[in-house]
Amino acid sequence: MDQELAPSRNTRHRLSLMEGVKILGEANCYAILFADRLIREDNGKIGLIGIFERFTAPSLPFVPLPWGIYIAIDNLSPGKHVLTANLVHDETQAVVYPLALNLEQHGPGPIQIPLTVPPLQFPVYGTYSLTVNLDGFQIGSRILHILRPESVGGGA
Repeated sequence: MDQELAPSRNTRHRLSLMEGVKILGEANCYAILFADRLIREDNGKIGLIGIFERFTAPSLPFVPLPWGIYIAIDNLSPGKHVLTANLVHDETQAVVYPLALNLEQHGPGPIQIPLTVPPLQFPVYGTYSLTVNLDGFQIGSRILHILRPESVGGGA
């Protein structure tokens, strides 16, 4: 026999408080890309040139040429937010690139964050993970490989 469950008194109270309030879902990090170069056009468009997922390092420590990271977030509620990101070697947990930004969302629409990465050193070969956090919660990640030349067929 099916029973119909009525909402509890607390649930009814919470629902009545939420009437007429537009509820936004969780922020969504829909793009994290590594690129040789990021360009912002006069019309606001962002161009990414040379998207990649690995560096071929002839020796260590490896210091790559200037490069960039593109992060795009949508469904972000209006107000102030803190974005943090760390590029970390998976095995050693060494942080090679920490980042903290204050963001302010004024209205609906995505936020595009083009970053030029300052010179940094990769101390060891292997897999590095970039984790992106918004207000203390992880919303995305991307892997970057630092490879020996002999492990790449034809170079990168």
